[in-house]
Amino acid sequence: MRSTAKPEAWLPVATVAECLGKSEKTIRNWIADGRFTRVSGGEGRPYLISSLEVDALSRSANSSPEAS
Repeated sequence: MRSTAKPEAWLPVATVAECLGKSEKTIRNWIADGRFTRVSGGEGRPYLISSLEVDALSRSANSSPEAS
């Protein structure tokens, strides 16, 4: 059986912002608020966010009634 799930990748804040149509500041605020739970970086290193969480957030936003 083949898995259709994408492998996890780690995306920089700028890429996540572009994918979600948000500003980099918004993405950093979401990191601080705990909206993303799979994050690496910080303390002088750039933040990287799990592509799986970005995909899940994007899917949920696109499936909400307000997205149409």
